[in-house]
Amino acid sequence: MRKVIFIFFTICFLYPCFCLNIPQAKNSPSPNSCCDWETLKKTWENYCDNPSSKNAYRVYMVLPKKQPKDATRHTHKIGGNVKKLMLETLSILEKEIYASDRNSVKIAFRLFTISDGLLTEDLCIILGHFICINPKMFLEELKEHRHLVSFIMDSLLGNLGEEYVDKMEASYLEMIRRIKCIEGVKDNSLLQMKDECLKELNKAKKELEAIVQEKRGRCA
Repeated sequence: MRKVIFIFFTICFLYPCFCLNIPQAKNSPSPNSCCDWETLKKTWENYCDNPSSKNAYRVYMVLPKKQPKDATRHTHKIGGNVKKLMLETLSILEKEIYASDRNSVKIAFRLFTISDGLLTEDLCIILGHFICINPKMFLEELKEHRHLVSFIMDSLLGNLGEEYVDKMEASYLEMIRRIKCIEGVKDNSLLQMKDECLKELNKAKKELEAIVQEKRGRCA
């Protein structure tokens, strides 16, 4: 009986000590980081080496699901290096998006949880060009990730990229093209997204139209 009591108290004493010494999982983000940057770096590199839809899904699952509440995505040293790597190899993601790989499109949207500056701008341009490649998929993924782009909807839909800088006529025509592509999507489940996009695109179109007409008037 004494032996049983001794074993019982030994277990009760040692178990809490054992639990306190359990190491943090390697794939868990540190308390001062919005995501596991090391794992993200590895999965991104694997995706770049073999940009399959399966590898795209792995990157997508490592990325944060929502915007961080603090500013760690801007200040984390390893995170800065990972974002620099992504910016340098973004053309690989761009190619897969334009091939309508859904998981790559998902990556682009979820990257907004960690992106800033030039990376955010490039993602907006890529996704904006995707509108006329596959407008239905664009709206579907926008609907799923709407909470990640609430602060950049105007850029997402209207940033046409460097090739359109100071080319008002071309910008105006591209805006009309995007409007027509969005209007052509026939899916009742996407009506709200359509209306929201069309409202923003028509606003941009109106602004460009005024500039174009003014320019034409000066040239007349």
